[in-house]
Amino acid sequence: MEYSVNFGSLSSKKRAAAPNAKFRLALLGDFSGRANAGKSETGAALAKRKPIKVDVDNLDDILARMKLDLTLSLDGEEAIVSVPVGSMDDFHPDQIVENVELFSELRSLRRNLANKATFDRAAKTVLSWSGEDALPPLPRKAAGSSVATDRKLSDFARLTGRPTAAEAAEASVEDLMRRIVGPLVEPARDARADQLTARVDEALSTAMRRILHHPDFQSAEALWRGVEFLIRRIETGAKMEILLYDVSAEELAADIAGSDDLSNSGLYGLLIEQPALDAGQGAISVAIGLYNFELMPPHAELLGRIAQVAAAAGAPFIASIGPDPLKLPVHEQHPLIKESWQALRQLSASVYLGLATPRFLLRTPYGKKTDPIDAFGFEEFTRQGGLSGMLWGHPGLIPALLLAESFGQQGLKMKLGTVMGVRDMPYFVYFDADGDQTALPCTERMYSERQAVGVTNYGVMPLLSLRGRPELRLGSFQSVAGATLAGFWAPAVVTSSSTGAVPAVKPAPVEAAEAEAVDLDALLKDLSAAEPEAAEPEAAEPEAPEPEAAEPEAAEPEAAEPEAPAADDLDALLASLNVEPPPPEPDATDVDLDALLASLK
Repeated sequence: MEYSVNFGSLSSKKRAAAPNAKFRLALLGDFSGRANAGKSETGAALAKRKPIKVDVDNLDDILARMKLDLTLSLDGEEAIVSVPVGSMDDFHPDQIVENVELFSELRSLRRNLANKATFDRAAKTVLSWSGEDALPPLPRKAAGSSVATDRKLSDFARLTGRPTAAEAAEASVEDLMRRIVGPLVEPARDARADQLTARVDEALSTAMRRILHHPDFQSAEALWRGVEFLIRRIETGAKMEILLYDVSAEELAADIAGSDDLSNSGLYGLLIEQPALDAGQGAISVAIGLYNFELMPPHAELLGRIAQVAAAAGAPFIASIGPDPLKLPVHEQHPLIKESWQALRQLSASVYLGLATPRFLLRTPYGKKTDPIDAFGFEEFTRQGGLSGMLWGHPGLIPALLLAESFGQQGLKMKLGTVMGVRDMPYFVYFDADGDQTALPCTERMYSERQAVGVTNYGVMPLLSLRGRPELRLGSFQSVAGATLAGFWAPAVVTSSSTGAVPAVKPAPVEAAEAEAVDLDALLKDLSAAEPEAAEPEAAEPEAPEPEAAEPEAAEPEAAEPEAPAADDLDALLASLNVEPPPPEPDATDVDLDALLASLK
């Protein structure tokens, strides 16, 4: 089986803006909800977007200027609501209650059920809604922050202008209440006022969770709380800037895949042409793409293209990758995944590409014991919703913070690895059905020493949560190429690439690579000190690098299916990666939560 990757090439030889004494941290993300609104631009139109300087004093003003107004389907079909967000407070449930009419009507209905004079009419209305089908699971990903996983490289340019929920008419409030309350009502059981009131209370919580956990709302909240996380920990000023670029994941993928000449991309215009032409801007120091990629061939091609633009800009591009596929050793991956990922890692420009995983907790779930709300009794976390009902931050924010702190301490002579830990992180205490409590880690996955090494074998930077402590650390500052992440602190020589060609990686200086390895060893020892049982799985499974050495022997898989064209194999692979899981049982505990709890034993 042979797959020819297409990384494109750069025809332009324009010089990037020269580095200066200012650290300019660029955050690229869907800050205005462009994907939710069905908006998309690429190429020259995208390149015209201006960076927005953000700090602790103007965050709400910038959010108001974005005019973020999310259109959400609460049932996947006709139950459409609009949720305006003009300040950070608008992400809070109490403000959502004020801004979304559905909640005022549900609370009015509750008052009518509690009033003897209005009970009969209100009860008749509620009972008439019974028989509604249960609400389906919410979508798993937001188009604004997650790159589509069902497309080949050539398909991404056609992602623009797709219909969205924003184009559907907003449902009437009565239809919304019927859809939310109806599945909870059983006429034979719910006849008394207290029973019907309990169903409406349940509906209030259900509606709030459907909004807070809708992927488009969750993505927007995570983006803006991620920005807030940085500006409250980084002191901006004359030598430190944080910039926002409003670009959705859909736009980025369509833009970078739209032409094999990457000089025509809007990303090239944003990171190279615009800073070079505008003396008031200056060079980008680091670009954080607040997007999630997956371990699959088309994403490897997108990342290879992004890496070349980042290398031309002299600024690393850091994004995230889903953690679950990395649990499998490299040599056990599908041949197309192995080939495309190996090609990406061998791309010279990949020293300017960083990927991090897993995500980290941005806030504790709302609830009586954690963060109570005023509007009604609300518990955001449920065992059924599990980890998907918690607000996770993009893992690229952690290396962004550490790089900024290193620059603040050392300036242009900064060395990677000086600062590797982040303290005072939020965490959540989980209570099981028996009342026993477990402090969950600050990250959505708890890596053992062996697992962390397995992640680094993919060229990915692991975020390591320390058990029982509100603290996390970055496992390494390595690039996807395996060498130390390149940047103004350690520029790398990158060879030019023609379309589809895979040049060799020029490794970083030995001293830097050795220093990074020492840092990782120290971090993993600290982590394993809290996990005395980590030695057993290590003994059962040999070191991960050994299978990698056997990777070049691709003859056996190729000989097994010589007649299958790579394109057909890719279609089959993409189809297998996009199979929707069956709906969970109503009372089933979230499988990811179960797995996380098991890893803590």
